[in-house]
Amino acid sequence: VPLIFPFQGLPLQGRLIFTTFTTYPRETEIVVNWLVKKKGFKRIGMIYQDDKYGLTYRDKAVETLKGMGMELVAQESVKRGAIDLSAQMAKLGQADLDALMLILVPGPGAMAIKEAKKAGWTKTKLISSGPLTDEKFIILAGGEGEGVWGFSLWPDPVHSMKPGVVEYRKILEKSSPGHLPNRYNLFGYFYAKLFAEALQRAGKDLTREKLIKTLEGIKNWENGIISPVSFSPADHEAQKDGFMVEVKGNVFKPISGWITLEGGKLMERPLGE
Repeated sequence: VPLIFPFQGLPLQGRLIFTTFTTYPRETEIVVNWLVKKKGFKRIGMIYQDDKYGLTYRDKAVETLKGMGMELVAQESVKRGAIDLSAQMAKLGQADLDALMLILVPGPGAMAIKEAKKAGWTKTKLISSGPLTDEKFIILAGGEGEGVWGFSLWPDPVHSMKPGVVEYRKILEKSSPGHLPNRYNLFGYFYAKLFAEALQRAGKDLTREKLIKTLEGIKNWENGIISPVSFSPADHEAQKDGFMVEVKGNVFKPISGWITLEGGKLMERPLGE
């Protein structure tokens, strides 16, 4: 049975699997390269959830930094559902970090921000992972998130004027009055639209094989939301990039274009907002 567009970023592979947002290892490599090569950071640390989600980021960060002749200077793990990060953040605060990558979910992510603010951190830039870069995370931080950077997979669902996002807001308001735009229903809208595109191209008498071949035939699908989507028999990843943002006035504001790695080289192109 085909697994089409699951909401997760672990690197799944297989002829029947088509993934969604930029995988965790790819994202880690992009962000680390951007921090080192664009921002000149040398001392990078990480606080991560102690499960497959967090460990996947950690292991790729260690590997990527090693390839640059560097190391992950400090790392602390957090159990799922943790309600106190003070001990971990205190240790990380002693590491003289340029950047601390937050590989957490919104609750603990907000706690990390509050602990950093309470301790008076000024030198270390906090960096939220793609899944953490969400408005709920900033709301839970209670106004303490100003200046936090993050890796964003999506344009701002509320403020972006990209044509696909404008259309999504109109459809959301019409179909579900009162429901506020957010990154979760934008995700659902986008991948439902991509799936519908594949069904339309496949035509009548749909079979699993026909669906797979149709998806693999999609090239440079312009969607007005993220980068054009392309698949092939050897490539079932819908997205391979993202962009860096900074929290300003409790809103994620872009501070880079779309960034990705091609042949190990960091590439950037305009957002087209």
